[in-house]
Amino acid sequence: MEKQESPLMNFNEFLDDIIDILDIRKPTIITTDNVKTGTRLGRLEFNSKNKKAKLYLDIEYESIYDKYFVTAHEMRHYWQLLNHPEMVENYIGRDDVESVPEYNSQIAEIDANAFALLMFWVLLEKQFSQPELNTPELNAQVLVIKEELIKSGKLERI
Repeated sequence: MEKQESPLMNFNEFLDDIIDILDIRKPTIITTDNVKTGTRLGRLEFNSKNKKAKLYLDIEYESIYDKYFVTAHEMRHYWQLLNHPEMVENYIGRDDVESVPEYNSQIAEIDANAFALLMFWVLLEKQFSQPELNTPELNAQVLVIKEELIKSGKLERI
């Protein structure tokens, strides 16, 4: 196995910054070799009664950056559930959609992917490139989230 490039910050620091930016509780992290999603990167389980979340992460990733991306992405879904439940109201899981582009065109996915990309640029000073994520809708949402975080002062805290 070839040596992978290390991120600029360790995973716990990254997670703590994401939680701080989104103003959410730290989820219970469960590492498993059986995430059971169509993308096989991670999954969020949300308890609507106590507003707590569990983040399921794979034991091993092809790239360490996949773990960081899925964490930022799923934490944004946690934030959506707490602050904008309308974003996930008609959400369709990956296994129930015919194609990845169709799945990624849902507002909850556009927003979570945009947030994760922005966190890569801001926290890791790195671009995360996946051709299927390069859409006008996603790029526009990155700018919207960036402006919201700048106005709230949350980007200045890190």
